[in-house]
Amino acid sequence: MDLRGTRLYYRLAGSGPALLLLHGWALDGAMWRGLQDRLARDFSVLVVDRRGYGRSTGQPSIEREVGDLRVLCQRLGLRNIAVLGMSQAARVALRLALSRSLRVSCLVLDGPPGPTRGETEPATEDPPLTQYRRLLTERGLGAFRKAWRAHPLLALHTAGRRTRALVDDIGRRYTGLDLRRNRRSDSIRRPVNLSRIRPPTLVLCGAKDLPARQQEAADLAQRLPRSRLIRLPGSGHLPNLDVPLRYEQALRGFLRRYALRSRKS
Repeated sequence: MDLRGTRLYYRLAGSGPALLLLHGWALDGAMWRGLQDRLARDFSVLVVDRRGYGRSTGQPSIEREVGDLRVLCQRLGLRNIAVLGMSQAARVALRLALSRSLRVSCLVLDGPPGPTRGETEPATEDPPLTQYRRLLTERGLGAFRKAWRAHPLLALHTAGRRTRALVDDIGRRYTGLDLRRNRRSDSIRRPVNLSRIRPPTLVLCGAKDLPARQQEAADLAQRLPRSRLIRLPGSGHLPNLDVPLRYEQALRGFLRRYALRSRKS
């Protein structure tokens, strides 16, 4: 779909209450394929390659992305929707929850960066974006991809060979657009006021994720008005790929309570 000069790639499958799945930094919508197919039995599941990632064009920008997704959902007739934002995309999900033109029934924040960290990037300390920019400039995209694939945030603890190959394949599609540009071009105009987030929220994190990320997830869950935290054993920062059945079980339990209830009301 063409939106304001950006071509967004999306996949919509299933029927029932609407659910939007948003991938994290340097990833794309392929990470959700198995989960989308399973959830499509009970939900209308929308997966999007965020602007500048995967098969979508445009310069990555959280602020512009929020507008893209509002328009996309409106054009698809999805006005009441559950939103899952993974890692960096948790910031997108929180902003969508404040939208007046889109009713968000509930939120899932998967491995979110903390509420007090820099809002201009996926995380100011981890991953080390300044180092990655320098690596990309001096040694090229291949060197960056190798370094990023070795980062603990992409570590898989229980997944098999096919899942590891999927992560490798997604990494090869990342073009580094956001790393190549001026780092101020994606600045967030203002931080989210967490006290204004009204939808019930589930915060997920892997029990083997980086300790800082686990703490940030706990802090965020504590600050949101209607939230709960679930730690998923056996997984790191990619629990959907590490422990897919455990992940789906936690997600379904939450959606059954809030997304289905919203549909009935």
